[in-house]
Amino acid sequence: MKLVWTTPALADRIAIYEHIEADDPWAAAMLDDQLRVAAERLGDHSEMGRLGRIAGTRELIAHPHYILICAIDG
Repeated sequence: MKLVWTTPALADRIAIYEHIEADDPWAAAMLDDQLRVAAERLGDHSEMGRLGRIAGTRELIAHPHYILICAIDG
C-alpha cells in the first residue's frame, strides 16, 4: 500500500518536531524517526493496529503520546 501523508498530518508532524526540538533536538529527531518508521510499517502492513474510531481507518500507537491514523482507500 502506498503511504501518503495528508497536509494536516504533515503539518502536525512538523509542529511536534519543532515543539520538542526547542528543548531537545536529539529527542525531536528520535521521535520523528519513530513516527516515520511506524508510518512505513503501517503502509507495508495495513492490517496493523486497531480498527479506527472512524469507519475506513486504522490506528497505530506510534508512541505513548501519538497515534497514527491511516485511511484505507479502495
